[in-house]
Amino acid sequence: MEHFREGLIVCDADGVVRHLSPVAARLVPEVVPGEVLAAAAMPALRGDDPGEFTHHGRRLRLRRVQLSAGRRCWYVEDVTERVSRADALLAERARSAFLAVVGEKLGNRYLSVRSSEHTVGSPALR
Repeated sequence: MEHFREGLIVCDADGVVRHLSPVAARLVPEVVPGEVLAAAAMPALRGDDPGEFTHHGRRLRLRRVQLSAGRRCWYVEDVTERVSRADALLAERARSAFLAVVGEKLGNRYLSVRSSEHTVGSPALR
């Protein structure tokens, strides 16, 4: 299970951690099998839908799945690189959009100056 992308935490109906995969143990070392999950001092693990949060410099995504008999399963995934790539792509798109607008405005100004030079220099105005 250590080659999986997502870590797995399984809790019983009382919130006691019954299984902790190697990936989950690496990503959230505060979680200990046999202890109550709430004792891990991680607010993201206490909510019903924690989503993403930053932990030890990594961006983690949590997903909770309700199991039978009141048990719960948490999937923990490190999405740091994916989020970084998405942020870089958004920054590049914003930069490209800015350069396109500036280029258009400068191009239009340049064309209007060229047009006025052409009009002023025309034989009809001499």
